[in-house]
Amino acid sequence: MVSSSKKIENEKLVAGLSYILIGIIWYFIDNKVNKSDFAKFHVKQAMNLIVISILINACIEILSFITFNIFRMVSWVFGVIFLVLWLVAIINVINHEKKHVLIIGKFAERYLKF
Repeated sequence: MVSSSKKIENEKLVAGLSYILIGIIWYFIDNKVNKSDFAKFHVKQAMNLIVISILINACIEILSFITFNIFRMVSWVFGVIFLVLWLVAIINVINHEKKHVLIIGKFAERYLKF
C-alpha cells in the first residue's frame, strides 16, 4: 500500500509534468495515477492549454504569412499570455490547488470527457 504523502507527491508530480506533456502520457499509462481527481483535473487543464495554444499560434502564423508579418507582434503577445497562464497553472499544482486556467480552463471540463 502506498502511503498518503507518497500518493499526493505522485499526483503533484504527474499534474506538474502534464504541463510539459510528460504527465499527460504518464496519466494515461499508469492505472494508479489515473484514479486521482487532482491529476485528472490538471491533465485536462494542460491538454486544454496546449491545444488552444497550438490552434491560436497556427492561426496567427497563417495570418502572418498571408499579411506579410503584420501579426508577428500579436504572436509574441499571445506567447507571453500563454507563458503566464502556464506559470499560474504550475503554481496551482505546487500549492495543491484545483483552479481552472484563467479564461480557457472551463473549456477543459466541458469538452474533455475521460
